[in-house]
Amino acid sequence: MPDRLSLRATLLLVGLAFGLTFVVQALLDGGPSSAAAPALTHNVGESAVEEPAAVPDLKLVAAGTVPALREPRQPRKRRAHKRKHARKAKRRVAVKAAPRVQPAPVVQAPVVRATPAPTPRYVPPVAPRSTPVPRPAPTSPPPSGEFDTSGGP
Repeated sequence: MPDRLSLRATLLLVGLAFGLTFVVQALLDGGPSSAAAPALTHNVGESAVEEPAAVPDLKLVAAGTVPALREPRQPRKRRAHKRKHARKAKRRVAVKAAPRVQPAPVVQAPVVRATPAPTPRYVPPVAPRSTPVPRPAPTSPPPSGEFDTSGGP
């Protein structure tokens, strides 16, 4: 199967190839099948009627009797299993295993690695801020000393 075709596509192509061969065969034979063609074209005339053949003798009388077998197979009888005498359980002496001495776990000292000193970063100098000069708040003009008596708005 080529790498570019999937299994499904390959099976589809094989099925189409088989179908195409059957269609070509049917077209070359001139009909749907070669077995059905003679039955369709056969003309039965009155003069061509065949006589039925003799009925075959299907009885086995002519065979005679079958002699008996010399050693016929007989079904086996299943025998019951006899239980063996139960053995007396012997007492076993429990042997204690010698205590095992386990070595103390070895604690490894932590490895201290020297850490490099942090490298200083360049910090540009900051220009000093200039403080604004305080300015007085705007005030109204000083009074002229005269009163407005015109009465208008």
